[in-house]
Amino acid sequence: MAPNSQRIDARIRDIVEIPLEANVSAGFQWEVSVPSQASSLVTLVEVKWERTSDRVGAPQIQKFRFRTLNSGVADIVFRYKRPWENKVKTERQFSFRIRE
Repeated sequence: MAPNSQRIDARIRDIVEIPLEANVSAGFQWEVSVPSQASSLVTLVEVKWERTSDRVGAPQIQKFRFRTLNSGVADIVFRYKRPWENKVKTERQFSFRIRE
């Protein structure tokens, strides 16, 4: 697997949470892309933020919760960027391996 890739083993109907650190005070956040061929295997059910500190400017954790729907392999891509810019600072890929 590529350096910014991670494999996730799951069963059908599992809830999988992916926490990613983001520097929100600088305008950065993670954007998730679920390709159409993966949409029958996983669905995004929730995105929430968790503070890591009371310090001003401290990073936060952006948590993505997915539900697995069917068996197969789904590759989900996350891009770390400012919403108003096209430039992507970094990219992460998670490969869901879903079984019954």
